[in-house]
Amino acid sequence: DYVEGSLSVSNGRVFFGVGAFNPALIIALNETTGAQLWSYGTGIRTTVTSAPAEAYGNVYVGLDGNRFLALNQATGSLVWSFNTGGGTNATTPAIYNGIVYFGTSAGIVYALNSTTGTTIWRYPAAGTIGPVTSSPALSLGSNTLYVGSNDRYLYALSMTTGTLRWRYLAGGQVSSSPAVADGRVFFGSKDRKVYALGATVPRLFDTITSSSTVLEPGQNATLTITVRNSTAPQAGTNLTFTTPPPISWMLSQPVPTGIGIYQVNFTAPPPSQITSTVIITVQVTASLTGYLSATNQTSITVNPFPLLTVAVSPKPSSITPGGEITLMIKVTNGTDTVPGASLNFSSSVPGGSFYSISDSGNGNYTAIFGTPLQSSSPVVTVRAYKSEFTPGQGQTTVVVNGVPNLTTLKVSGIPIFLLVAGGVILFLLILAVLVRKKKSDYHHIAPQSSFSY
Repeated sequence: DYVEGSLSVSNGRVFFGVGAFNPALIIALNETTGAQLWSYGTGIRTTVTSAPAEAYGNVYVGLDGNRFLALNQATGSLVWSFNTGGGTNATTPAIYNGIVYFGTSAGIVYALNSTTGTTIWRYPAAGTIGPVTSSPALSLGSNTLYVGSNDRYLYALSMTTGTLRWRYLAGGQVSSSPAVADGRVFFGSKDRKVYALGATVPRLFDTITSSSTVLEPGQNATLTITVRNSTAPQAGTNLTFTTPPPISWMLSQPVPTGIGIYQVNFTAPPPSQITSTVIITVQVTASLTGYLSATNQTSITVNPFPLLTVAVSPKPSSITPGGEITLMIKVTNGTDTVPGASLNFSSSVPGGSFYSISDSGNGNYTAIFGTPLQSSSPVVTVRAYKSEFTPGQGQTTVVVNGVPNLTTLKVSGIPIFLLVAGGVILFLLILAVLVRKKKSDYHHIAPQSSFSY
């Protein structure tokens, strides 16, 4: 067995295929050490003359024996397998916008969904052209796929639909991969010639800048886009914006502010999506009929709000059931104290209560913890909130044991003797009302006659 196809390198891994006399293998090595990371056995006795291609966390590779594979780049596990037909090879793929393009020696060019491996289109829709042994080339500006065939034609296909735009007949087989630049396509043929096709098409040039390159969640920046042709600002262009998922973000519609000048409002993601620093790349493509499109990009750093740090100290740290502990609380953002925060309290043991919460105005706070009526070791959690800060929390553990001190025992901040006294007074008042009502009912009973005529 031997390595016949080209190698590819991505994310610190080297990918290649091995095959011939035994079932072919796809292998990944550590780029630095050469140690094998994984090996995928295809189960097909064939060679691998194409180079793997990496995208979207997968490695895509065609075999010389009726299979095109998508493997997980990190583990080598099979994501999906596509049958290209008995005994046909698959070329090195071209990948863009979630679509994998490749040709086969059966004379078919495929466009597959990069995630599922389902067919988006094939050319020709029925039948075949000559064998395709070279990789397709993509022209993003014109949305065109170029591919050569052994039937001596260079084909230009729509990347979206696979429909034929045109084909050019060379003097020999076109087995070299085309190259695309400056509105032209270049390729070699077995007639000993190199071809350059395409008229000179004017191109657009664009720039994109941001009024602020560092934002916090929810903040805005103004993006300014300029579009020129080779000599002057160009009006009337279409602008298309893209940015990588999964961050959600918001762009307003472009507003022309001058000839070839546009402005767009960018809103950074909300705090819930920014838990660490994120760099968002905003890409803009300017297009206009009769011109080659232009693409440029800018990056905006979105930092999370400062994290609130909460320090909690109990005084005292140990008390009898139902007693009061003063919580000394300090809220900072790392170095500076933060006044005006909202505090939320909780205890790991039910039965306690929090009251008399006070903000000193300098980042120091106090609160009273009325401890549970049973012996325990509750963990008290204090969580701090404030606008334009990331919430933070602190914890402390207190010890509740011993015999309740009835002279100081409180329930929800109210001394127990007041609750008992209040209960006794209420009982006596109710009893007095009932006694008075009973006497009133007795005096209002009408006397009855003791005899009759």
